[in-house]
Amino acid sequence: MKTIRLPAFLLSLALALPATALEFSTGRYRQAPGQDQKKPLQALSQAVVDLKSGDLYLLRAQPVSKTIAGAPVRLFAYNGSIPGPLLRVRQGSTVTIDLVNALDRATAIDWDGVRADSAQDSARKPIPPKGKQRYVLQFPQAGLYWYHPPGHAEQQDAGLYGNIQVLPADPKADGPVEREEVLVLGALTLQDRPRQNPAVPATERPGPVLLINGEERYQLTLRAGERVRFYLTNAASARPFNLALPPIGLKRVDGDASHGAGREALDSIRLAPGDRAIVEAVFTAAGSIPLIDDIADQPYELGRIEVILAAGRHPGSEELHSPMPPEPAIQKQNFIPHRSRFR
Repeated sequence: MKTIRLPAFLLSLALALPATALEFSTGRYRQAPGQDQKKPLQALSQAVVDLKSGDLYLLRAQPVSKTIAGAPVRLFAYNGSIPGPLLRVRQGSTVTIDLVNALDRATAIDWDGVRADSAQDSARKPIPPKGKQRYVLQFPQAGLYWYHPPGHAEQQDAGLYGNIQVLPADPKADGPVEREEVLVLGALTLQDRPRQNPAVPATERPGPVLLINGEERYQLTLRAGERVRFYLTNAASARPFNLALPPIGLKRVDGDASHGAGREALDSIRLAPGDRAIVEAVFTAAGSIPLIDDIADQPYELGRIEVILAAGRHPGSEELHSPMPPEPAIQKQNFIPHRSRFR
């Protein structure tokens, strides 16, 4: 995306003009896309935003339209995408975030696990429509964090959530992997109410539409032999997940990142609402690997990971992963992460 630099004095004027899907930068201030509430923006692809210490970044909570279960649904999003932008910062950084409320209702934001300026415990303070709030965030520890509207389950389930990935000060601290995947899980219940917002939170029971990074189906293609580190967040307000990759085993990365901490092998990982975890998996052979959510012994396929042979290798029967059985026999050796490790 092309970056346009504007003088700082044009900021207030720019915010007053009709918004577009263009992202621009004014010095260290980066403007988010916006849209007229009467015609919600079509949901955008998630952006990855690298912030340096001292940067100032703008988030906008706004309505969007997205096709879910074959029909357009009016949802909410940060900066037009579900999940909101993946913010990446280096350990030890301090950044400033301005949140603009472009919704037709009050909202708030909680930086879950992040150290905010104690003088602005306004994370849970309601922000009225057209209001704005500033937050100064410090990141003394590396790891995975997330942001969402506390006390507004209906807004959270409708798409207001995103991750912050704090990279370790020592780039070698986490150990080598070929790929990192940040996955945000969600649950959305739909109702046939054409004149009203059809998105209803899954606060009473699990939502029938399960989402990974805002999509109904997760797809990933790897080469045999790759080690992948998965950063997992359950953003559903009331729906737990129990994830597995049969027959691939998982390895829990303790704490916010490895940093020399102990690791534990497991068959599946259970995430309660709001939980985060970091796990690794090695895909040693070619094949099609299902990503399974197995709650109450009712496996549901959330997507597939296609593992292809590296160049120059030829498949043999022993090199192929077995296809998913109709009822995968996943041993319930679940890891329930301690949320205190991420605070």
